[in-house]
Amino acid sequence: MADRNEDTETGLRGALATLRIPHLRPLVVSNFTHIVAIQTAMIAMQWLITGLTPSRTVIGLVGFVQFGAIALMSPLGGVIADRVSKRALLLAGRLVLASLSATMALLTFADTAHVWQGILVAFGTGLTAALLGPATMTYVFDVATRERATRAVALNATATGSAMILGRAIGGTIIAAVGTALTFTSASAFFLFATILLLLIPIRGEPKPNAHQRSLSQDLREGFAYVWSNPPLRFVLLACCMTIFNGAVFPMRPIYARYILGEGSSAYGAMAAAQGAGSLLAAFVLVALPIRRVGLVVVGSLWVYAICVFAYAFADSLPYLVGVEFALGVSGQVWNIAALSGLQMVVPEEMRGRVMGLVFTIAQLGFLGHLVIGILADQIGDRMALGIFGIIPTIVVGLVFIFGFPMIRELRLAPAGTSRPPA
Repeated sequence: MADRNEDTETGLRGALATLRIPHLRPLVVSNFTHIVAIQTAMIAMQWLITGLTPSRTVIGLVGFVQFGAIALMSPLGGVIADRVSKRALLLAGRLVLASLSATMALLTFADTAHVWQGILVAFGTGLTAALLGPATMTYVFDVATRERATRAVALNATATGSAMILGRAIGGTIIAAVGTALTFTSASAFFLFATILLLLIPIRGEPKPNAHQRSLSQDLREGFAYVWSNPPLRFVLLACCMTIFNGAVFPMRPIYARYILGEGSSAYGAMAAAQGAGSLLAAFVLVALPIRRVGLVVVGSLWVYAICVFAYAFADSLPYLVGVEFALGVSGQVWNIAALSGLQMVVPEEMRGRVMGLVFTIAQLGFLGHLVIGILADQIGDRMALGIFGIIPTIVVGLVFIFGFPMIRELRLAPAGTSRPPA
């Protein structure tokens, strides 16, 4: 529960006051760097694979494997986050990710990288990221004071949400400047820096004393049962399943840059940078305007993102794509922050890890789209395939937003001075 003092400090003043909490700044920077590293490695992998094969199916397979591992294993990651020391889990996992990126850097430097190696490393990266995701978001509750928990969670979500987009911009820029091998090297260095920052935080994030009294399967079932018994939360999460289509942009971006526009790595970097700029703008605004109508913002921003995916299909020039990428950055960032911070604050403390595990699973449902759009693009063409992936969620999420408005608006943060959000 956030106190009234926190609520009365709006904008940058409240954010700066929250950042003065001991150990919160290194945690936020560590989490930001960690997500940047993941996205940088993903961008490098996509660009490497498009250079190794022209097959859209294979290009989509890489994302399918990586995001599929995240989607399938995130619920388990949520259970683990509620049962072990979050700091120890994050330290071990980030070292594994640093090693995987370093391996791809060596293979690329030696010019011995093959598609099967990329797929294997993508799977390992996705699996590790899934186990770390919920702990990355919930560890902030162990570090922040109870009185400023709401703003601390929002700041952490803003940082990680920004990193999801800015990491792609950074990765694309590094590729354009120094090549793929050094991009993998940079990702490994980012992972190591994030690990070092965690060592500066003495708080272990230990689980509650009774955390091991039940089995992993019991905890998983309890998490699913809680979501199902909460109609507004259930409705919003079901609407968010349309992210299965929104993930199509990621594997199609290098294809548009390399084959449709014929611009090469410079265009690829510009497109990623535009999305990063939109993300940064949205993050700045949301720091000053905390999200309270969580359900409306989550579903509404997802609808805007779907419309942008549909618009992407008609791109015929770099300026047009840069504009669409910017809009994707804004709407995607709003969705990330609303889902990653707002949904944490509307559930009981003992359910945060498990609910966030489900949120991470839903956020990565685009892994199915990665593979399917690759197959579809090989059969009917790039533009037609992406257009289909844009129009379906545009219609479905739009109908959900319009006709489910009364239910969606019930999912919101509690007013100041109350102990629980309205259900």
